[in-house]
Amino acid sequence: RKLLTSSEIMESSQRDTLSVVIGTYHCTVAQFDFDLEIGECTRRWVDDTATKSISSIVFNGFFGIFGGNDELVRIVNVASNQSVGALHEHQGSITHLETFQNTHLLSSSDDGKIYIWEIGGGHKRKIKGKKNMAKSWECLCCMHHLYNIHQKKSNNKGKGKNKKRNNADDEEAQALQLELSSNRGHAKIITFSVHPSGRLMLSIDAKHEMKIWDLIRAKCMVTIKMPKPAIDIRWSPNGLTYAVVRDSKALIYTKEGVLHKVIKPVMRVIDDEFYDRYQSTIVAFAYVTFDMVAIADMSARVVVFDIDTKTPLFRLSGHEVSDDDDDDTNGEQQQQQEQE
Repeated sequence: RKLLTSSEIMESSQRDTLSVVIGTYHCTVAQFDFDLEIGECTRRWVDDTATKSISSIVFNGFFGIFGGNDELVRIVNVASNQSVGALHEHQGSITHLETFQNTHLLSSSDDGKIYIWEIGGGHKRKIKGKKNMAKSWECLCCMHHLYNIHQKKSNNKGKGKNKKRNNADDEEAQALQLELSSNRGHAKIITFSVHPSGRLMLSIDAKHEMKIWDLIRAKCMVTIKMPKPAIDIRWSPNGLTYAVVRDSKALIYTKEGVLHKVIKPVMRVIDDEFYDRYQSTIVAFAYVTFDMVAIADMSARVVVFDIDTKTPLFRLSGHEVSDDDDDDTNGEQQQQQEQE
């Protein structure tokens, strides 16, 4: 093995590198490191322990964390390229993963629950009975929707059965525990977003409800019924605004809940009458900075907008297919058909 000098180590550390973690429908997750100066790509690690397709990935530089339809959250140590283990609490397909300051992991799934985990290596404090709390990946709490539970309570009160208070409480506790274990009535959590302060969280579910969570007490403070379904919700990097993303537009709200701006994708009109449905359908959204957002649509465009002026600033066309590529693919398909 060649020993690197101090100058070579400095040069390698100062290079512009980009790490990308990719999940597939074929139960495989891999990390690729791109050297932007040389233009080379190297594969760091591959994990194929999942049994079903991957639906969510989060990467914080130390751990690659991913989950899918096999109801497990799997963890890979990037430094050693080894699997750390899996988190088994969820009883539904994983829908979203998010980390907060490399100390906590939040995960949601179809069972209507959001778990908060302590990331291994995030803390160095020790607790009695455990050598190192950082290695445990302990589940700190579980937050779930209580709509049907409250409804069940009201139904039980309306029956008018005369029982002792203690027996009623015991039966009610058993009923709630049975309902939580069977995951009945819980709405699927589509996605969530944690405030930069770590005190608040926004979530949207399949019932078209937006919930505001107090992460200090792990309780839902406000539930808002949305008029139309949303596909994503995101806090801005400075926490002053948040975005509720629908199929055809992104609504920017202030932190007080006042509508600030409405941004729609740039669409072309077909036959002077119909809008291009591919360009009008949003598939991905992200905050670039606190005053710029990126919107990707079904036409393979990624457009960066200025929030205040609602004008498109940049257009990333890396995913788009040119006319020459279409001609080449059509020619190849014709040749294959002729050979067959």
